[in-house]
Amino acid sequence: MFGSGRAILSLRESYRYDLRAVKQVADFKYARFHAILHDELGIYSEAEHGEPVYNFSYVDQVYGGLLKNGVRPFVEVSFMQRKLAFNPMRCIRSGTSRMFRRRKAWSDGMT
Repeated sequence: MFGSGRAILSLRESYRYDLRAVKQVADFKYARFHAILHDELGIYSEAEHGEPVYNFSYVDQVYGGLLKNGVRPFVEVSFMQRKLAFNPMRCIRSGTSRMFRRRKAWSDGMT
């Protein structure tokens, strides 16, 4: 397994170049990173009247870039989007539903 930083870094060509170079030497099968659901990937926003809007295009590009290079993603679901968090300053994963301002929007986005 290849460990790396945040998911968004894998959209850079320099990351993919390094991924290919390390894979030639180490022949790893999986890459693990965090923040696949972070705000910087633009997965969740809200329309004018608060309706949820989901956009997984960057997530598709992250995973597509790995698969294209013969690497499978090791998926870590962490970091809630700020617009869904009860307290935007503490939008990390938690086992309690009290962390969600919009639990249904989170659930709909994950299914």
